[in-house]
Amino acid sequence: MKESNITQVSNVKKTPIDEMQVREYLLENPDFFKNNPSILHYLELNHFKHVEKVSSLIEYQVKTLKRRNRELQLRYLFAIKAARINENTLKKLHYLALSVTAAECAKTLTQYLFKRLVEEFAQIAQVNIYFERSLYLKNKVGHPVNELKLMTINHTFFKNRHFYCGPLTQYIVTHVLNKPADLSSIAILPLRSNKRLFGYIVLTGKDQDAFQEEQGGLFLTMLAELISEAYTRLLED
Repeated sequence: MKESNITQVSNVKKTPIDEMQVREYLLENPDFFKNNPSILHYLELNHFKHVEKVSSLIEYQVKTLKRRNRELQLRYLFAIKAARINENTLKKLHYLALSVTAAECAKTLTQYLFKRLVEEFAQIAQVNIYFERSLYLKNKVGHPVNELKLMTINHTFFKNRHFYCGPLTQYIVTHVLNKPADLSSIAILPLRSNKRLFGYIVLTGKDQDAFQEEQGGLFLTMLAELISEAYTRLLED
């Protein structure tokens, strides 16, 4: 009987345990090494990635905690810097809104935008404003664009988007700016009235990453809405 039992046990296949299962078990049982200290003698701790050579688990934990602390400090400092930049940008946008709403004609507004956007916002190196041809002929501000081209730009850049930003490609230089530009990045903002596109603003920057959807997206959206509202009030149909 005993031999039979031994044979049965030896024939039982052990279920392999993967690293994830070990990890989950150790996280659920933080006292495991405390209760089984002898296992620490068999652990090799000399080949951890991103960590200097260590001689004990405690030393490894200390080094790991110090590294994570440094990472948290850097994230904290970055968050503070980003908050200060955002606060400064919002202040400038507030003053811009006051001036834009006080403009009495489209020509004055356009001249103001050409000057103040470049002076107040460091990422903006150049401003160009385009209007559908009929509005341009009546108001003589900005640059004219025909209806077909306006429809193409709307479909290409503003479909399911509040704005477009990215690198300054040859296609944009040819079909949007209509002139050469010695710059690296671009943001295209729609000018709308009751959801109808009547023009667009092109902001260009010298730096490749001057305009990014992840950073500054809210600013560009608010800027487009603010200027759209101002031109809707001032332009002669």
